[in-house]
Amino acid sequence: MRITTCLIALALLVPTTAFAQNRPAHRDASQQANAPRQAEHRAQKNASRSNRHVEACKRKYRSYNPRTDRYTVRPGVTRRCTL
Repeated sequence: MRITTCLIALALLVPTTAFAQNRPAHRDASQQANAPRQAEHRAQKNASRSNRHVEACKRKYRSYNPRTDRYTVRPGVTRRCTL
């Protein structure tokens, strides 16, 4: 009787998320197959967005440096391009 009471008390103290972490997330087989393609698509989309940003900054500011994403306002003063 005493052991059962201790086990019940212990079960109530352990958060349920501790049990859920040991199980893999449920995914459909088609979702697993498409995951690499979706990640590649996101990377391409982000890269094209970044390229557009860099090109717009280059057009607007002659002193734009794409490595730092900054342009020179006046000697010694730079600002980040927000286009």
